[in-house]
Amino acid sequence: MADGVHRSQCDDSSTKNAVAAFWLLGLLNNTPWVLMLACATNISSGGVALVFLANQIPGLVVKISAPYWFHNVSYKSRMLMASLAMGVACFLVGCGGLLRDEHANHALDNDENEDMDSASNNDVFVNDGHSESINNNTQILGLALELLGVCFVSFQCSLGEASLLALAGRFDSVVLTFAQSTNSYLVMSEDRINGEGDFSFENDDADKSCHGEVCNEENNSTTQQSMRVAAIMKKAGVKQKRRCITAFSSGTGLAGIFGYGYKEFFAEAFHWGLSYIVWSSMLFALLYWKIFIKGLHALEKKSTPTISRHNSNSDRFQSNNTTR
Repeated sequence: MADGVHRSQCDDSSTKNAVAAFWLLGLLNNTPWVLMLACATNISSGGVALVFLANQIPGLVVKISAPYWFHNVSYKSRMLMASLAMGVACFLVGCGGLLRDEHANHALDNDENEDMDSASNNDVFVNDGHSESINNNTQILGLALELLGVCFVSFQCSLGEASLLALAGRFDSVVLTFAQSTNSYLVMSEDRINGEGDFSFENDDADKSCHGEVCNEENNSTTQQSMRVAAIMKKAGVKQKRRCITAFSSGTGLAGIFGYGYKEFFAEAFHWGLSYIVWSSMLFALLYWKIFIKGLHALEKKSTPTISRHNSNSDRFQSNNTTR
């Protein structure tokens, strides 16, 4: 440990929980996206390009526009949006698939009536003219719902991926460094850094109390805090491990195998159609949100440090801030 740095023993369980949470979130984040590609021929037979475009364009828009609005929306809000989008997507695709299955079954029923006598066949022909129009409309509606659901999946996947990658970087650089018990602390001698006094990093209690002259209030920019802490840690010689980013990347990589395997397993073992397979994956949305809230969000609230400054030059520091 570099001179001027004193740290209590880290809570290894917090690190393990965070790594496991990021791995699971990476897996769940990309699985619905892969599942939609695996079901592309079921959604639009002969029109797989439609499914591919619906699965790419919304996500591309999210990633292009992210720098202009991500900083105004908290991680919690973004993850809630992603979870809801995942659930809505699976519901819409399942409903669309059910409508298209009903159309296919009705078409088979009509084929069975082709051997009727000529008089009855004429009547059926008149009636079938109207029913065929209704069935075509039903098929179009089913396809529209399915493609809309795929668009929601694309939005969810890109939003979740961009948010979780940024959050993983924050956990690796800041949060896990301070994932310690209530009485733990990390004091870095600023004399060793720029010769102006001491910084103290302490756990942020639920009451958001201040420690010293500067208080890390709830509405302060977490990005600025992370950059400040990371810079001081680098100068102090504290090494950072990229465990969370690695775990998230590993989870997303396995999603391809898991998504295709999930579809094939239920299709072959239980003979489920598109609707039931996709509806069952709505459980992923609930797990996605629960893992984030109970795992990452709770750990971040517990472990995010409050930055305080306490030195003989505190009056000058406060005066400089007032002047700015």
